[in-house]
Amino acid sequence: MSANPERQSFNFANQDWDGYVKYRPAYPQEVYSTIFSYHDSHNGGYEAGVDIGAGVGIVGAELTKKFAHVTITDPAKAYVEAAEKFFAQYPKDKVAFLQGKAEDIIVDKLPKAECLHWADVDVATPRIADILKSGGTFAGWLYGVLPLLDERDPVLAEAREVFYDIYEKMIEEYGSKIEKQDEDSGGAAMNARLDNMPFDALTWTDVRRIHTNNGAPMASSNWPTRKSKVSEGESVEIFEDEHLISHDADYNYLEG
Repeated sequence: MSANPERQSFNFANQDWDGYVKYRPAYPQEVYSTIFSYHDSHNGGYEAGVDIGAGVGIVGAELTKKFAHVTITDPAKAYVEAAEKFFAQYPKDKVAFLQGKAEDIIVDKLPKAECLHWADVDVATPRIADILKSGGTFAGWLYGVLPLLDERDPVLAEAREVFYDIYEKMIEEYGSKIEKQDEDSGGAAMNARLDNMPFDALTWTDVRRIHTNNGAPMASSNWPTRKSKVSEGESVEIFEDEHLISHDADYNYLEG
């Protein structure tokens, strides 16, 4: 599935960008430290990094702490414009912006966070390899859209029931009005936890796939899951930290 900026899922004309930054779950530092440690172990450089499918550039901001130059890319014009405002105080020669794909950029490190489920990975994966410098690192990750409310707290029992009822109705409406959920859909890729991404052993080395909270659906248990493309020789690891992405949330946060 291609990330077409005209598709309804990428219509951000009325997006509240301040709310987006405030309420979007933050990626924990363990994610970045794991990626940078891997990059260092392969003698990766820090001249240029690209945040593809960047949104406003939340990951890109982390890259600026390490890389001499960072390019923020996204297929949606509204995201790129929001990113330019987000990075307004950064030096002009530190961050560049590009609407669309980044096939012509050669970089040391290329992350894609919370966007790969939209991509046609059979096309995207070899193109990503073409973009990277020899010895460069590609890192892709995502979290599920289904919040996991603590089942050990009896006080939350009624709140969980009400919340999940509302959530399932939202998911059903999304699948019927915005994006049909089949094996080619973004939801199916999300449920696959990106294991649907193929990495050709002749091109990619030392592939690591790291998962957490494996027992929980990423989007909805009623949605399909794409076929796994995990191949022999790849490392499949379970990160045993159920609170890796956790947040003490009140009503306003959940509503946001």
